Amino acid sequence: MTRPEVQPPTLVDAPEALEAMLSCLEGVPYIAIDCEMDSFYSYWGKVCLIQVGDGEREWVVDPLAVDVRPIERLLADGDRVKLFHDAEYDIRQLKADYGFTFRGLFDTRAACALVGVQAPGLASVLKDRFDVTVSKKYQRADWTIRPLPGDMLAYAQLDVAYLVQLREQLAQELEERGRTEMLETEHARLEKLEAAPDPYPDDGYGRIKGGHKIDPQARRRLRELYIERNRVARERDRAPFRTLNDQALLSIALDPPERRDDLLKHKGVTPRALRHVAGAIQTALERAREMPPIDRSPPKRRGLRLDEDAFERYEAIRKFRAQRSRDEGIESSLLLRRELMEELAQAFPRSREELSEHLTPWQMERYADALLGAMEGARPKGR
Repeated sequence: MTRPEVQPPTLVDAPEALEAMLSCLEGVPYIAIDCEMDSFYSYWGKVCLIQVGDGEREWVVDPLAVDVRPIERLLADGDRVKLFHDAEYDIRQLKADYGFTFRGLFDTRAACALVGVQAPGLASVLKDRFDVTVSKKYQRADWTIRPLPGDMLAYAQLDVAYLVQLREQLAQELEERGRTEMLETEHARLEKLEAAPDPYPDDGYGRIKGGHKIDPQARRRLRELYIERNRVARERDRAPFRTLNDQALLSIALDPPERRDDLLKHKGVTPRALRHVAGAIQTALERAREMPPIDRSPPKRRGLRLDEDAFERYEAIRKFRAQRSRDEGIESSLLLRRELMEELAQAFPRSREELSEHLTPWQMERYADALLGAMEGARPKGR
C-alpha cells in the first residue's frame, strides 16, 4: 500500500474537535500515535502534542488546550492496534501525565530492529522506505509555544504519517523471518511499563562527569548541591541544567565559596542564576558540613548488585547475547533484556525447567541449552 500526498493535519484544540477525531477513528484497525515533549525545558517533562493518524489523515492534539483523557478509550482498546515508533518514552510519559492504560501495541522501531534494519530511527526508515526526508530543525524545539507554526505541525505530523504503511511492510517481513513472536514479547513489556519516575533522583549526582574522581568530602558537597539545585528546578518546573549546570555544581563542590559573591567566580554561575539558587547553595554547603563524607560514588546505572559469582555469570550471558545478536542480525536488547540477564545471573537456574520460569517459549527454544552452558561455565576471576 502506498501513501498518497500527505495533506496538512487537523489541529485538535477543543473538546468537540477531540470527539470528532475519536468518532472518525471508530472501527479503524491501525492507529498511529506519537508525542512531542518539553523535557528539554521543564523539570518533569510533559506531553505537549499527541499526533494521531490512520494511514490516510492525521490529527495533532494539543493537550495544553484540551482535556485529552478521552483518548484512553482508544489506547486501552486491545482490539485495535496502536502504532508507535520507539514507544517506551512516550508510554512512560503518557502514563505519568494521564495514567493511561495501553493494549494492542505495535512498535515499528522494534520491528525494524528485528528484521535487520541497521538504522531503525524513524528519519532513516522514512528515507529508505518512502523517500521522505525529515528535517532536523525541530529536534529540540520548544513544543510549549502557542500558536504552533504550520511548519512545526507538519514536522510533528510526519512522526505518524507513514506508520500504518510501515507496519504493513514489517508485519510481512517478520512473518517471513519467523520473528513475530519475538516482537510480541517486546509489546507485552511495553504495555507493562511504569510511569516515568522523577528524572533526577538523589543519587543522580553520580553521573556528573568528573564526579567520581573527587575526594569524599567534595563528593558529599556535590550530592547536597545536586539535591538542592534540583529542588529549586522542581519548584520552578525548569530543567535542572537550565537552573545551574552540572559542571558549576562540581566546581563549587571542589572549591566552596566563603561568600555569596565568590560564587560568581565559578564558570556557569551567573547573576541571574544566583537570584534563584544562592540560598539553595548555602543550604547545601551547610548541610554537607554536618554530614559524613561519601567514600564512593553511586553506580551510574541502577540494577541488581551482583556478587562475584553472579557477575561472572552475567558477563558470560552478555557475551553470549552479543554473539547471537551478531549472528542473527538482531538488536541485542530484543533477544535478552539487561534486567533479564541480571535476573538469570542472580537466580542461576541449572535446568531447562528452572530456566523456563524466566524465559518466554521462543527464548527457551532458541537459547535454553546455550544459556545453561554459558552460566555453568562461568568462573570467578582467579579460580
